[in-house]
Amino acid sequence: MGPDGNLWFLDGFTNRTGHGPGAIGRITPAGTITLFSKGLQGPGGPTDLVAGPDGDLWFTSAAPSAIGRITPSGTVTLFSRGLPTSGWVSDIVSGPDGNLWFTDSSVPGAVGGAIGRVTSSGTISLFTKGLPPGGNQGHLVKGPGGDLWFTDYSKGGAGTGSIGRITPSGVITMFSGGPLAGTDPTALVPGPGGELWFSGQTNNLTWIMGRITEAGAITLIHSGFPSRFGTGVVFGPGGVVWLIGYDPVNLSGAIERITPMRTSSLFSHGLPTLWYPTGFVLGPGGNLWFSEASGNLAMGPGNGLAAIGRVTSSGVITLFTKGLPPGSEPDNLMVGPGGSLWFLDQSANGPGAIGRIIP
Repeated sequence: MGPDGNLWFLDGFTNRTGHGPGAIGRITPAGTITLFSKGLQGPGGPTDLVAGPDGDLWFTSAAPSAIGRITPSGTVTLFSRGLPTSGWVSDIVSGPDGNLWFTDSSVPGAVGGAIGRVTSSGTISLFTKGLPPGGNQGHLVKGPGGDLWFTDYSKGGAGTGSIGRITPSGVITMFSGGPLAGTDPTALVPGPGGELWFSGQTNNLTWIMGRITEAGAITLIHSGFPSRFGTGVVFGPGGVVWLIGYDPVNLSGAIERITPMRTSSLFSHGLPTLWYPTGFVLGPGGNLWFSEASGNLAMGPGNGLAAIGRVTSSGVITLFTKGLPPGSEPDNLMVGPGGSLWFLDQSANGPGAIGRIIP
């Protein structure tokens, strides 16, 4: 949600089709959409978007690399001084120090990429000291202790990944080996008790999940998943951890609930046979919501199921399809103003849409 109470999103349609640099969109709670493209550059277009501490929104832009700022009225300013043109900026978050932080892959002379910082005036600094060679910085989040944390996964899935911490002054500490040996963490989420939880895969493509303390102590959590990948970690009421996973070969999977006592329960009743979840959020009333586009991705647009799903705290799954057009691919589910859930629909039969579902 933006600082103005509206929802903001990235529209990559024009840059995907080669007709422009994409756009940044704003939609009011009443459904009025405005697209802003003036000042954007292609062909990569905007790749990530976050609300900044200054009342504006900030975004990353790739090919060529730049950090961008857009005001609530739609004025775009790009900053690229200090960025290599061959890099690829992706994740961007608002840091604990009032600056914006981002990841930049393939920085020349730094074989493991970089973590970057940009001030509200557009001054960019890159930090590479301490990053492992051959890595690839992935998910970047603000941690509970005033530092930023990120995943670093090996290129080619070699299982030599790690988890990193960077202070606001740019000091990087990497945590690897031990329980992380043979793994590649890819997603990172701040959790209760000052810990961060992560998911990823092993070098033989099995799914992993774990948690890491601020001091860097890592614990792998037993999971009952028969899945190859985890796509989401969400914390529910009462200290319950919810996970969502799937097998990309068989397009099947399950939703898992882990209690504070580490009791695991799997739920799949009500899920489609072809299972490809694309979003997972905690909604009103303590229920979990997800977007599902399995049939369209597996069988071709318009030939399978697209739905928004709800999971209760007891594991009852309900799918909602009414209102979704044929060929829908709902994605990027989030909670908006008034408790409604909003999502992007990359419809195969048109330019796409923004959807809202009322719980």
